Amino acid sequence: MSAIRRAEYENQSPQLEHLFLAGNLRLPTPHPFFRRTDVEFILCTYEAGVVGAPHWHEHVDELEIILEGRVGYREAPSGVMAWFERGDFVHVPKGTCVKRIVESPSRTVAVKIPSDPTSVTCGNCPRLCPYREEVYVNV
Repeated sequence: MSAIRRAEYENQSPQLEHLFLAGNLRLPTPHPFFRRTDVEFILCTYEAGVVGAPHWHEHVDELEIILEGRVGYREAPSGVMAWFERGDFVHVPKGTCVKRIVESPSRTVAVKIPSDPTSVTCGNCPRLCPYREEVYVNV
């Protein structure tokens, strides 16, 4: 058995919006993590006003539970906006493009299955979408 103690990562939390504790991480982290290819485990801390880029994952399902606050996701291309609050459990299936919107300080735990750092953003997305935020560049 192994563990990452809270003291080993909690002082990083204020600086990191996404604190990865497990996954197939490619970038250096200032704290320990468990290297896994099958799952990614992330503690998320969002300030009010945080807006994520629209994106989707070709091979990854995302699961997220809201611990504090309120988090919204706009699904493209339908434009449907859904808001989630403390205790809500969200599933974003692979291939579903979403944009995260945070209106108040919020904390969540996200799990990605499998751990794959690649995502498709507007600039490299071939889909037609009325919510495109970047010019298609096919990178």
